[in-house]
Amino acid sequence: MQRLRIKRPSASMTVAFVALLAALTGTSVALPGKNTVTSGDIKNSQVKTADIRNNGIRGRDIKRNTVKGSDVDEKSLGTVPVAGSSAFDEKATVVGLGAAFVPVASANITVPAAGSRVIATGSAELINGNVGACRILLSGVVSLEYEATLTAANQQSIAVTFARTLPAGVHAVQLQCSAIAGAVAKEDASVAAWSVGA
Repeated sequence: MQRLRIKRPSASMTVAFVALLAALTGTSVALPGKNTVTSGDIKNSQVKTADIRNNGIRGRDIKRNTVKGSDVDEKSLGTVPVAGSSAFDEKATVVGLGAAFVPVASANITVPAAGSRVIATGSAELINGNVGACRILLSGVVSLEYEATLTAANQQSIAVTFARTLPAGVHAVQLQCSAIAGAVAKEDASVAAWSVGA
């Protein structure tokens, strides 16, 4: 009986066998553990909606100033806080002042929500006297009184600011002035108020 003699494969046969083995088994790389996919493991622009868990992206995961109005479902938003309201009045007529405080400018402000902060400011130019004073009356409560001594030019401006937390509704705001010494008159006056949401 003759013995079968096995020849060694040639170099080209070895290369062909390795290529066939790679083609049949494929090439893959295992990731280093569970839930450890990093951005280096993902081909650019290949993550789709189906790949992301609902509510899986948080605000801090999104680059600033990239979400536009068309990207937001308005029905999903809560109530926007009340921005507030404002009121203004000015008077440019000369009015003589006595010892009692009298309104020299007034307005009504509508406060849209309970607990809103109302800021009122007013200014008046006083003439023809020695000493005058002004204050703000906001919904029945007066601010501190601010005095001014008239200058050698016989005129002086007084500015007053006052703030309160008020309930919803319409509230009166007045700039009031009086003469403390001499025959003081009011020349120009204005009052303004703003409400800031609760």
